[in-house]
Amino acid sequence: MGSVGSGYKKDDHVDIYMELSKPFYMAGERVEGNSYVNCHSDSEYNGVYIKLEEEEYCYWEEHESDGDGHSRTRHCRAHVKTYEDQFIVARFENIIYNGQYSFPFSFDLPVSLPGSFYMGSHNYIRYPFQCFLLCSPRKNDNQPFMMYLNVRERPKAPPGAIIGENLTQNRCCG
Repeated sequence: MGSVGSGYKKDDHVDIYMELSKPFYMAGERVEGNSYVNCHSDSEYNGVYIKLEEEEYCYWEEHESDGDGHSRTRHCRAHVKTYEDQFIVARFENIIYNGQYSFPFSFDLPVSLPGSFYMGSHNYIRYPFQCFLLCSPRKNDNQPFMMYLNVRERPKAPPGAIIGENLTQNRCCG
């Protein structure tokens, strides 16, 4: 269902693709999906891995004027990676043979993750989600597929609210 992504093809003998069971996930929820490998000929790879990161980026400008008609613009930015995890989906004995493969995966998202947010290329919270074939003889020759995982933040109850408590008051005839 959730499967929009792209692969940077380094190896013409192998295709890798990933599909998720849902278009979005709540923080704390179990992510489930499949990684698919289409191997056109025997290839040297050690396994299929998935990697999830959270990255936050914000850019803004501050304008200052000295009163004499001179102005200055200060460009500010912050780029932070606050979460990263990697999982082994399948292992091979240094070779994956010609054929088509499907490898299911599942893992739990941390409850504390903030929700995905995108407001242009200068302000976002996003979750790059990669599936790749790991190649040991040539460390930088991994075959990747990347998409963004859409995470929704869990709703927060108002301070002091008890689940099931009526937060509205009805007044009638004073």
